[in-house]
Amino acid sequence: MIRNIIAFLALILFSSNTIYAQDRFYLDENIIEIDSIEFQKKCKIYILKCLTYKTDSVEVNKVLYNFKFGKLSPIEYEQIKKALIQKSKKHIDDDAVLLVNYRDSLFDFEIRKKKYNIHIQEHKGINHQKFTLETFDKSRKKWILKKQKCSSKFEKRSNTVTFYVYNFDYGSIEHYPDLGWIKDRGFFKNIFFQIYGNYRYLVIKPDGEYFLCGSHFSDSNLKYLLKNKDWTKIKSDFKKSYVSESPFGIGRFKKKYYNQLEHCF
Repeated sequence: MIRNIIAFLALILFSSNTIYAQDRFYLDENIIEIDSIEFQKKCKIYILKCLTYKTDSVEVNKVLYNFKFGKLSPIEYEQIKKALIQKSKKHIDDDAVLLVNYRDSLFDFEIRKKKYNIHIQEHKGINHQKFTLETFDKSRKKWILKKQKCSSKFEKRSNTVTFYVYNFDYGSIEHYPDLGWIKDRGFFKNIFFQIYGNYRYLVIKPDGEYFLCGSHFSDSNLKYLLKNKDWTKIKSDFKKSYVSESPFGIGRFKKKYYNQLEHCF
């Protein structure tokens, strides 16, 4: 049974489609089947998060890491660096840190509108603003301006080069000309962003060490990663937060309550 679940998971984790399901399964962060009680317990651990993936016959509730550390081989790092230089035409110093913002799919107004209508139906007890082409354009322009300012801020304050990478475009790429979006040919998806909706951005040091972020992470923490060559302390905070099963996190991963607008990425 567990092999069938894993095979199913491999097929649906790349999709954002959600429809009602019949059979329900729970998998922990190591893709081991657990019961609903253990699942809910893990969902309260700050270093983890829980997502649900559905088809018309099966629902998989998956525990995932909010953050992840890893290391690339020298060959993998050079492949990424060369690909980014070629696609962006940017110069990357040998000691520069790479900051890659990733979006699996870029949607146009019509698709956004459909998703927004579904959201309204699922949350009928909440007052929602009207979603029009005017509000969509205004929000998009505001988002682009913020990303430009954020990219400039981090690049000036640390030896960092920022990139914006996407996997699929659904008629929207033409509306984001100022960010220099780079089309992913599968490299970033297959290595870092396999699971839809899990991680948002990637930080890679020249030695190949990398960090994936999929939750709230303050600008001060990001600045720490970009300016420090030694990540031993912050990796220790991550491990302690996970091992202790803390609902609040420890050190750099301590849970903070702030508006999402208060951090860049």
